[in-house]
Amino acid sequence: MNFQEYSEKYFTLPIDCDPIDKALKGLKYCVKNNILIVVAGNGGSGYTGSHFVQDLIKACYANAKSLNDNWGLYSAISNDINHDLVFVEQLKRINSKYLFIGISFSGNSENIIQAVRHTKYIDKMPVLGLTGNLGGRLRAESNLNINIQTDNIYVGEGFHSLILHYFVDELSKSI
Repeated sequence: MNFQEYSEKYFTLPIDCDPIDKALKGLKYCVKNNILIVVAGNGGSGYTGSHFVQDLIKACYANAKSLNDNWGLYSAISNDINHDLVFVEQLKRINSKYLFIGISFSGNSENIIQAVRHTKYIDKMPVLGLTGNLGGRLRAESNLNINIQTDNIYVGEGFHSLILHYFVDELSKSI
């Protein structure tokens, strides 16, 4: 397939903009009130989250943290405690209000699901999920979910990145 065919197939996906608009409103509230925005994902989603946090801090002066960025801590928790708890163990050490953003194309990454449950039921904080395909458990357990309905992980991750860049662009205009 050439790029024209590829773009016609994937770049015209139906996207529900309502959760995107609601998420932007929540992010504006967090930035305005200096509420910590915590982001986590695995693989490419982890790097997407790290990039988002970097942009939030640089362009929006936001209070933000990626749970993927301290590789020594990540691997120590994964090795010495449990990989499924690699994000939970970091969340336990946050002593302030926060918004958790979990990014998982499948929506079934166990360490993300455990972080969502800790956030919602222990810390009683809100969860924004970014998912693809059918959204998995993350879609079901998020307070708000942005789902890209494609089974193509590369396209889904690309849309996640595009949406997060949209958030930064809009948030930077409002500071």
